[in-house]
Amino acid sequence: MYIGDHARERPDHPAVIDAATGEALTYRELDDRSNRLAQLLHAEGLRRGDTVALFMENNIRFLEVAWAALRSGLYLTAVNRYLTADEAAYIINDCDARVLVSSDAKAATAAELPARLPGCRRFLMTDGAILGWESYEAGIAAFPPERLAEERAGELMLYSWTVISCAEWLERPGSVGRARIGVIHICDENGAEVPAGEDGLVYFERDVMPFAYHKDPERTRAAQHPTHPNWSALGDIGHLDEAGYLFLTDRKAFMIISGGVNIYPREIEDVLIGHPKVRDVAVFGMPDAEMGERVAAVIEPAVEPSPALAAELSAYAALHLARYKLPKTIDFTAALPRLPTGKLYKKALRDDYLARLGA
Repeated sequence: MYIGDHARERPDHPAVIDAATGEALTYRELDDRSNRLAQLLHAEGLRRGDTVALFMENNIRFLEVAWAALRSGLYLTAVNRYLTADEAAYIINDCDARVLVSSDAKAATAAELPARLPGCRRFLMTDGAILGWESYEAGIAAFPPERLAEERAGELMLYSWTVISCAEWLERPGSVGRARIGVIHICDENGAEVPAGEDGLVYFERDVMPFAYHKDPERTRAAQHPTHPNWSALGDIGHLDEAGYLFLTDRKAFMIISGGVNIYPREIEDVLIGHPKVRDVAVFGMPDAEMGERVAAVIEPAVEPSPALAAELSAYAALHLARYKLPKTIDFTAALPRLPTGKLYKKALRDDYLARLGA
């Protein structure tokens, strides 16, 4: 529903509540403030198809920026708040953002960004301002809360959508549900559909290709099915049950190919994490002269690590996994690199091991 309708029908009802602070934003305030920012962006010369970037923590201003972009017909690029200045700058430059909005909570990293962003013409910071940035609050206050004369009806990019109820999930633990938007197809590496219960690459069928990778037509083509250009995949591995419920099991990028056989790290991780002496685990492929790749496991142990523990875990894995899936090496670490969200930073871990191998 259009935010202006909410602002008219229940202006004083909370639209956003910050759970950490209790701060609230009413529908009228959200409508007014997003209109002010839309006016600022328009005055800055941004028109339909241009981009505004957002680099902040879980902040109540986030939806103001999102709605300003939607009602202006602009692309909104949200940058992961945990990235370094170089990583964030790459994304902001690549998306051609002309305005960047950040927050005082990200000031340490944000301070390094203006010098790295030659195409970005304005830097707005909420909850304060530092050198090279201007106050977001002061910036939008200079503009009226009226709608743009030519307000665009922006929309969210919905590549696919699955839905599952609590009752359904209890019947099928681990499922992400059935497709509400698109038709799901599970295919092997050649594009042939596989039977229910068998893992493969997850494709969603739409009437037309629902997205394109920015400045990367080759990557866009690689995401399409070999013979059905309106089927697209984002790299998820999974399977459907007989009733059409989708279960995600891994990512194609993490898949290990050893001796021409596909091995899914998630399956091995799920086994090893079941051992009482394992607190956390990561499995990935490492180069192997004979097999192409070999399975490597890094364990965050719940007890003191030792060669005996490695042997115990190898024996445990052998009880549950086919021989070709067994880790060829088991290493221990004090803590695996996880983001505050809980997501495992597996690429950084593997890159570190590759660097050691190169050394």
